[in-house]
Amino acid sequence: MGELIFHVEDEMDIVWTLEYNLKRAGFRTQFAATGLSAISMLKKGLVPDLVLLDVMLPDLPGTEVCRKLRSMPETRHVPVVMLTAKEEEADRLAGFEAGADDYVVKPFSVRELLHRIRAHLRRRNGGGEEPSPPAAAPVRIDTRLSVDPAGRRVWVDGVEVVATEQEFAVLSDLLTRRTPVD
Repeated sequence: MGELIFHVEDEMDIVWTLEYNLKRAGFRTQFAATGLSAISMLKKGLVPDLVLLDVMLPDLPGTEVCRKLRSMPETRHVPVVMLTAKEEEADRLAGFEAGADDYVVKPFSVRELLHRIRAHLRRRNGGGEEPSPPAAAPVRIDTRLSVDPAGRRVWVDGVEVVATEQEFAVLSDLLTRRTPVD
């Protein structure tokens, strides 16, 4: 099984998007909606391979959670990626000063985030190459719709349609849940 990504996030639409895309990319996931629950889970022995951490949590700032991660021997070297709407230079610097390895501003590209996660995991694991995910051929859904899951591309009536990361995630989720019609 893949590496464990622990994301601490209180916005459920982001949680669902992350869960879907991380699992699809081969990662195992665990999430907490508050800083206190995240710290509790870590104290109970959860040792993730990487942490995605929102800065604005309902109970504790993500920077405080990050400091706690850095103070615990088991999680001291776990990469932390801050994922937040706070985009000012002072906010980014505060995140790095708290011990974050990276800082991604919302709204974010899921594809870019996945690349950043893989880069941090490669560095953590000694820089070795990660296996490439298997390529999938475009799937023709019906006479009008085709989808390339690996390339994250969509065609309607043979014309490529530009879809945002969230739109593609919703479409993919709907396609995995659809019932074939005879």
